[in-house]
Amino acid sequence: MIFLLIAASIMQGPTQRGERSSSSLRADHGEQFILDPELFDGSDWEGILGQSLALTVTRNASLMAPLDLSWRGARTQQVQWSIDGLPLGGVLGGSAGVRSIDPHLFGGLTAFSSSGASLDAPIAGEVALRTTQKGHRLALQWDQINRKSAHLSSRYGGRSLSLAIHQTPGIFRYLDSRGTARDASDDQWVRRSNNDARRAGILWRESFGKGFVARFLLTSLAGGVPGTGSRALRQVREEERLQLAHMSWQAPKGTYRVDLSALQRSQKLDDPTGEFSGLLGLQPRSVGRRVYLSARRKKRGGKIAYEWVARSFIDQLSRRPGPTLNPASGYRVQGQTGATVQLWLHPKWRVDSWVMLGRSHESSQDLIDQLPESLQNQTVGPSMSIWSPGLSLDFSQRMRLRLIAGRRAPTLLERIGQHGGLRGNPELKAERSWTLDFKLKNETKKWRFAADSYLRQSTDLIDWTSTSFGRAMPINRAQVQIAGLHLKNQLNFSKIKISAAYRWQGEWAQDSDLDTRYKRLSGSPEHRLRMITQWQTNPWKVGLNLEFKSARFLDAANLRRIESSPEVNVLIERRWGQGWSVKTQLFNATNTEQYRLAMLPGNMVIDVPRQDRWGHPLPGRRLQLGISYQERP
Repeated sequence: MIFLLIAASIMQGPTQRGERSSSSLRADHGEQFILDPELFDGSDWEGILGQSLALTVTRNASLMAPLDLSWRGARTQQVQWSIDGLPLGGVLGGSAGVRSIDPHLFGGLTAFSSSGASLDAPIAGEVALRTTQKGHRLALQWDQINRKSAHLSSRYGGRSLSLAIHQTPGIFRYLDSRGTARDASDDQWVRRSNNDARRAGILWRESFGKGFVARFLLTSLAGGVPGTGSRALRQVREEERLQLAHMSWQAPKGTYRVDLSALQRSQKLDDPTGEFSGLLGLQPRSVGRRVYLSARRKKRGGKIAYEWVARSFIDQLSRRPGPTLNPASGYRVQGQTGATVQLWLHPKWRVDSWVMLGRSHESSQDLIDQLPESLQNQTVGPSMSIWSPGLSLDFSQRMRLRLIAGRRAPTLLERIGQHGGLRGNPELKAERSWTLDFKLKNETKKWRFAADSYLRQSTDLIDWTSTSFGRAMPINRAQVQIAGLHLKNQLNFSKIKISAAYRWQGEWAQDSDLDTRYKRLSGSPEHRLRMITQWQTNPWKVGLNLEFKSARFLDAANLRRIESSPEVNVLIERRWGQGWSVKTQLFNATNTEQYRLAMLPGNMVIDVPRQDRWGHPLPGRRLQLGISYQERP
């Protein structure tokens, strides 16, 4: 009966959404995210991306930890991040480097699963950030572990400015197994140390008229590297800075567009006593740079539209492992071209087809020579081809069927790594995949429903797996099959809104063609369920979020299975005046501080601290207070 109602509502036909002149033809393939979410635990990016069960985001108790997520089986580095169409990745760290950027500097975020908004067709998808702001906004936050943040944004005409600061001491209690997980007699409750972090950022956007727009972004992140719960690091410190200058010109109605940008990311790690590396006085430094140029031609006419894009960039990475060692540098040059054709078969039926072709070449032998000797046996060639065709059939933007394929070359970060917890692997091969997905959605005044199903097969999938001492290293998984279903339902009444979401994802990974045992990807639960209830009567709003997820494995071999308790988050908000509001949120209301870890194959069960995928402890119950002002022009 439900499916008959859905089908009937679909046949009524939708209202066509408008399109920005700067948008690509496939801009409506994405899903927009709220940059100030409620009832979602996590620090900045974790809470924002956690709005969708399709993305599994590892929560970290420190801003210094790289963002770690899984999206339809693809990992962090397979996700393409972009700012107004400018791709971030390679020597800039991709999703790992996003930690130094405050999300509240931006005006919007759109996520594209299994593909990109335009030329790129990444294995996982694209997270597209927009610098355009609306009106004036101020937000202040403080929480129970003394984490403080402030965000300010303002726009006057064609000029906008955003400022953000974030500071946390990172001190909370956790259960320390003291490195003897199988012996609970020496477990102690201790306080986290060397977990402080400070982040600041500024984004200036200026429109000069006649289609010229400039953007300047400066960010800084510094703090301690605390290590795992049982192997705490006391004196390891890290610092990262990012500078971006981006200029674009666009003809009226977006017919032509040209982008030119320059980026730089500098990073340094101080390990004076050799806690992390085992080498006294290690002070590695690295600088990554990118110069980017792209051109686009877009035209609409009657029932057909097309878009052609060409782009190229040069990545350069310089690194010095220590003050007494010689520096080394390498570079990568990549060029791509592609086209999208959009055909309206009927006022409600649309076909999108696209293809991208490209090639990359790198010179990185000097950087590889700095790696441990066991990683220097390079057999992979310096040049790789990349490609991605796709086909989409859309009915009234309520039903969509897509078939997407792709081949992605490993980035410099994946091949070389960076000092800290991310090690490189020069032996990585290009990964290939194809995806078939189907989306169905319906919306009425009181009811919203959406269903996503997908199948993916990947060959030589690049998967980050944990190594000793909490480090991570990318490896190729020979074959990975993914199947998933994501359901979302929302009911709206006069004062109450009830929403529920469920995601199932089956995973079958093989480490070689001879491997007969299928395994799940590490850190990825099979089942996830979320239920949110909100009651609102001006000026008050009260909300409750319940989230459940099944057990997940911490390692690629599936020998350490961890079970987590249900999460409960509570919201109370009071609004007054023109745009002012005060929020009180309670995260992890049940104060879960321990997980159950099963050590296979013996199935020995032990208590471990509530932790992320890499073994870094997470805090228990956390109360957050916030005050904000939002003005719309």
